[in-house]
Amino acid sequence: MNGAAVVRRDRLRLATNHAGNPGHDPAEWAKPKAPKVTEYRDLAVAQVAGKLMRAVSLDPAFAITLAHAWNACHCVPPLTEREVKKIINRVINRELQR
Repeated sequence: MNGAAVVRRDRLRLATNHAGNPGHDPAEWAKPKAPKVTEYRDLAVAQVAGKLMRAVSLDPAFAITLAHAWNACHCVPPLTEREVKKIINRVINRELQR
């Protein structure tokens, strides 16, 4: 077996091992995001956009598309496209400052 493949798998296991840190378990994080959001829709969209922007496996343009789609599916009523763009820009700026 290739040594580089072993290292990559090990790093992936470490990166995705959330034992002892339930606040960052993806399944737990996603549970409150599944129902319809009627209050604090901007906060919910910012949280989802932030999570998507930090996902290293996602292309940023695809993450933006997913944030817009999440808003359309889960926010009642959905935020406008302009509002979502503003939120995404704030999230991007915050992530760039990290």
